[in-house]
Amino acid sequence: MRYHDSEETRTRQVMSYPLDIANIHLEFSDGDRSNKFYSATLVTTQNGKAIVIKRWGKIGLIGELKVETYPSQNKAEREYEKIVSAKRGKGYQATKSTMKIVSTETEFRLAIGPAVWLKLPPGPLLHLIPDMDVSGRRELDPNRFDENGKYIGEPPPRVFSKAEIEAARQVEREQEQAEAVKTYASHPKFGRF
Repeated sequence: MRYHDSEETRTRQVMSYPLDIANIHLEFSDGDRSNKFYSATLVTTQNGKAIVIKRWGKIGLIGELKVETYPSQNKAEREYEKIVSAKRGKGYQATKSTMKIVSTETEFRLAIGPAVWLKLPPGPLLHLIPDMDVSGRRELDPNRFDENGKYIGEPPPRVFSKAEIEAARQVEREQEQAEAVKTYASHPKFGRF
């Protein structure tokens, strides 16, 4: 939010805060095959509005992001608990869990993390804090993977086996040889020097 010296703006800013933020970071590791994370953040206001921020992907990357808005805190809390219990049921282990109360935009930004803050679209932020300055923010890009790690974008490029690559190279060599024979046959004096 841009800071203005007017008393009215300071009053509106105080009325929008504090925000309650609950975050849990879950990780799943299956040896060398799968190392992924799932992070769920519940942000609620004093007047009962809430958002749930879901983030998932490979450990060490920012991952995919999805933000859902809720008109009531109860619905958001149920969804948050449902997500956490579902992920724990699939073998995810909690690595970090925090609860914070923030009173300013700076504290809000630090509580959810700079990478998430930069990706948050304007709609959910305005849902929580109607007078927040969201100029310059854009909507989220469509996710490439769903929350279970399945690719939902265009089909991934096909990966060829070594045998398929060698067979394709052999076909190319045979075509080049056939072309060379054809060229030599069309020019009887070709190659006689």
